[in-house]
Amino acid sequence: MKIHLICHTHWDREWFFTAEYTNKLLPKFFENLFDKMERDRDYKFVLDGQIRIVMDYLNSLSESEREEAKDKLKKYATRKQLFLGPYIAQIDWLIPGCESTVRNIVLGCRYAEEFGNLMKVGWLPDNFGQCGQMPQIHRLSGIDYLALWRGIEFSEDNVCTEFTWQSSDGSSLIGSWFIDSPRNIFKIGAIPEIAAERINKEVEKMRPFLSGENVMLLDGYDQDIDPENPMDYLTGFDKSELKISDPEIYFRNIGLQNNSLPLVEGELLDGRYVSVFPGKLSSNVYLKLLNYNLENILTKKIEPINAFVWNLFGSNFGDEIDDLWVELITLQIHDNISGVSADPVNLRMEDRYLELLDVAEKLLEKMLTELGGYFKRGSTIAINTGTFPVNRRIIENGREYGLELPPLSCCSIDKKKIKTIDLSEKEVSEFLWDNEFYSFRINRDGTMRIKDKKTGREYSNIGYFSDEAEVGDEYNHMGIDSGEVFSSSGNKTSIKLEYRNEHFASILLEGKMKIPGFYDEKNRMRSEEKNDLNYKLEIKLNRTRLIEIKMKIKNISRDHKLSYTFPTGFKHPEVSAEMPFEIVQRKEYMDNSKPLPENLEKILAGARETGKEYEFPMKDFVSVKDEDDQLTVLTKGLVEYEFKNDWLYITLIRAVNCLSKRELNTRSSDAGPIIYTPYAQCLREIEYELGLIVGNADEKEKIELIQTFHNPPLLVEIEGSSGKGEKFELNESQLPGEFKVTAVKMANDGSGIIVRGYNPKPEPLNLTAPGSELVNLLEQNIKTIDDHIRVKPMEIITIKKRMKSKKYEKISSKIKILSSIKKDSTIWKASPEETIEKKYLEKIRKLILKAERILNKIKDELKSGADEKNYRLELKLANTEVALMELKLSALYNQKLLVEEKLVKSIEEEIKKIFEEIWEPRMKRRYLGFVAD
Repeated sequence: MKIHLICHTHWDREWFFTAEYTNKLLPKFFENLFDKMERDRDYKFVLDGQIRIVMDYLNSLSESEREEAKDKLKKYATRKQLFLGPYIAQIDWLIPGCESTVRNIVLGCRYAEEFGNLMKVGWLPDNFGQCGQMPQIHRLSGIDYLALWRGIEFSEDNVCTEFTWQSSDGSSLIGSWFIDSPRNIFKIGAIPEIAAERINKEVEKMRPFLSGENVMLLDGYDQDIDPENPMDYLTGFDKSELKISDPEIYFRNIGLQNNSLPLVEGELLDGRYVSVFPGKLSSNVYLKLLNYNLENILTKKIEPINAFVWNLFGSNFGDEIDDLWVELITLQIHDNISGVSADPVNLRMEDRYLELLDVAEKLLEKMLTELGGYFKRGSTIAINTGTFPVNRRIIENGREYGLELPPLSCCSIDKKKIKTIDLSEKEVSEFLWDNEFYSFRINRDGTMRIKDKKTGREYSNIGYFSDEAEVGDEYNHMGIDSGEVFSSSGNKTSIKLEYRNEHFASILLEGKMKIPGFYDEKNRMRSEEKNDLNYKLEIKLNRTRLIEIKMKIKNISRDHKLSYTFPTGFKHPEVSAEMPFEIVQRKEYMDNSKPLPENLEKILAGARETGKEYEFPMKDFVSVKDEDDQLTVLTKGLVEYEFKNDWLYITLIRAVNCLSKRELNTRSSDAGPIIYTPYAQCLREIEYELGLIVGNADEKEKIELIQTFHNPPLLVEIEGSSGKGEKFELNESQLPGEFKVTAVKMANDGSGIIVRGYNPKPEPLNLTAPGSELVNLLEQNIKTIDDHIRVKPMEIITIKKRMKSKKYEKISSKIKILSSIKKDSTIWKASPEETIEKKYLEKIRKLILKAERILNKIKDELKSGADEKNYRLELKLANTEVALMELKLSALYNQKLLVEEKLVKSIEEEIKKIFEEIWEPRMKRRYLGFVAD
């Protein structure tokens, strides 16, 4: 038996403390780490698979200290003691978009290589589920192995710690599952007299699940600033069998076994073994909307326009773009983008997104100012950064523009095709719209009745709000058995016609529905007190299958889940959703209620989902199909849907009041700190954008409509310029319409243009690109394309077209962006006084007093049995100490928002004190959990 001891940390940059606190731990952490490496050349350490830790560490130092620290990082990395990358950060792999998953690993590899030791193993100790294309993404980045904890389930519970994981295109890699958590020998030196026994116990527990004679044991945990060397406490072991190892050596040994490994396919969303927390898809939903907006500006506007400007003038804003990517990816860390953090973290994230949106907007303006110098003064230009031609009319700021744009182009608009329109509102009793694809009617309650002309299918009364009780936490949804569902269906709604001609129509709807104000904990029911949920909708119709819906929802109620609802009436529905680089087919629910085998249940650590989970992730769209009928819902930043009893629900708000609760019937135990989070109730007015595609469009038409929705043309007015140009096209090969493009950007080495995408069809595609290069995600050459390449279903392809800049003379210009770019989805937000409930602060105060009494009682019990070790009682003590500090944090975080400014500093001092004290009992309860077992 070869026992691989891997020392590591899992560094939660922001969770229940902001980064301003946790980053202060880094200098001491690295000082201790360097000291151990210097004293013991055999000691090795994995930096959580993310380079962000190093960035934060270096940023915390003075300039002279920084250079010394860089030298040490390079020294120990080059010695193969310190393992860096392959990611920028430990992102969530289900919520961010395609290019975020790529840039996280591409930039992570680049920065790690600068220090001399890029770890060629994907390292995912805590991510909340995994997207199905991760094997392909890693293989295209030169990484053949991946270790993970959450999301996996084995067929028939034939569990193995090693497995082959295969993406939908057929790409595969060898994976390893942290079967009993990433901390199974954490702080083995804390009780040195039983260190050897702990090793033996862990090996025996894992032996039935091993693929061969290699076992990985992990020593590491959150924010441990003094990592240990377990070999210091294992002098009696045969070092030929047990030694400090690293993930690369471990996987090489797995490969040498030549044993058959179980096959795991596609996305890993199961919470039956270890929780994946599906409620995170809709927690603090405003963060998901902001993330979408920033991703969209970066990938759909900034990067393509950077390629335009480079092609014309030789300018390249690549460094500024990379800096933006790093900061965006930092906000996509799993705890952060999932919205499963304390309120100070979530609110700071919101501010940071808005700051980065300002940076992105200014960068885009800088690029457009250069681009504007190519065009005539006084012209209005339309920019198509998509790979489909645009031949249609659009409305922007009270004007109608007739556009004819080739793919990847910018053109002056003929002034005859710009019309001022009257957007005055006119109340109407009914509204009908008819085009070649469907007939459309607005009902009096604001629902839609749509008839598909090809199949005759009529969707009656679709598009209304439904609301149910929510008593879960930020991690998991939980309803109530007797919960009444409230609906806007049947409510009287104001209907106004804003604009209509032969090409367009715009309808404005306004209404409200009564929903309970809160969950009554005492009576275990929703309150009799009702609040108005006000909503406004703008529905835009045109001559295509696409219907666009903008909505504003003002939420002043607590403890509820609000969805936008589409009854399909399908008899044999098939549900598919877009995820990063693939379209996945899904069942109605995931059943986590099946009992676990006894031997597996004994070894698993951490919370588990325990029932049927209907919440699933999505990216650009979710589609429901029934033979020849199909209804597709598009969203800009909403990432959760449910499909129950032939009804499709898009989650708009999930209002909760706690980071983690102890007792949910949807989860086996708590998931994190029990901290009161009133801002997670989302007492805000939020703006959403959705779309509907009616009917069973072919793949090319569907992708074109999705692009139209997510990447409309950008309109810019040239207010000052001496340029002469009227039209510019990026010289790119025509891509097949079915190919889903995810990136058009400058090559990293500045030698041409990169186009990336995937084949979403179930059949192969022929992609014509003569003279181009097929490259991997790191933009390293794979082969030259003579004429065309055959792209397998769900295969990711990156094409590099070498070209030179025209190097035209730059001409100064002045521009005005006419299109809406930077969007803050929150229109109104409740004040702290409206958000924080005084009754909960009083409840917390009573719980603090209760916890203090329990703590004193446990201490007395330990004193009375001082002569003998009682690990279970010590574990209880550590758990109680942590719970007490979490309760105090809850009180302090909320008091800080309510008190006068002069009292804030003293509260911050108390928070700082808890920050300094909480780590010891947190770590103690983790290693005592293994010891007590």
